Amino acid sequence: MRNLNYLNTLVSAARADVESRGETFYPGPSRVHLASFPPKERWDDWVELDPSSWPSRVERRYMLVPTTCFNCESACGLLAYVDRDTLEVKKFE
Repeated sequence: MRNLNYLNTLVSAARADVESRGETFYPGPSRVHLASFPPKERWDDWVELDPSSWPSRVERRYMLVPTTCFNCESACGLLAYVDRDTLEVKKFE
């Protein structure tokens, strides 16, 4: 439990940083204040590092679009990561 409390103090600074910028923090299901989604204020221009380019740091720019999966009757909410240049959906979360 001690490690979880220590992690909580480290990660909660990220929450404080997000809220200090006036952005929305979406708490995740964990007890360590990890965010479920990026702040909605930055959904028009979200930057992530391309994992397939590791160890090089190649940035990818996305627009994040809320959407729904209708694969079953649950209609789960998803977040689509759309490439800003090609307007192609690259991934769902």
